[in-house]
Amino acid sequence: MSQSVSSGEGGIGYVEASFAEGMSTARVGIGEEFVRLDPESAGAIVATSLQREGNVEHDHALELDYNTREPATYPIVLVSYQVACLGYTDPRETELLKDLLSYLISEEGR
Repeated sequence: MSQSVSSGEGGIGYVEASFAEGMSTARVGIGEEFVRLDPESAGAIVATSLQREGNVEHDHALELDYNTREPATYPIVLVSYQVACLGYTDPRETELLKDLLSYLISEEGR
């Protein structure tokens, strides 16, 4: 998709941010400002989102507010989720995976 958009004149498309490198991206109107896509503005919606209502143990899905009016927040994002087994035959592997996933959902990891 990104190749098709960038090779044509006046093309418009929607691709994941890492595929848009070197391309111009849309700014999104939030209140009185137009917010540029960058890691901080995309991360802002994740940082202000709450866990989805009804999550069960080990489910850390978020409820993203795509209608946010928070300044410097780029609300047109998708997040990915990790799915992992709760236990492995090697207890060390279980601990390493648990540590990695705990870091990824922590404030520092986001």
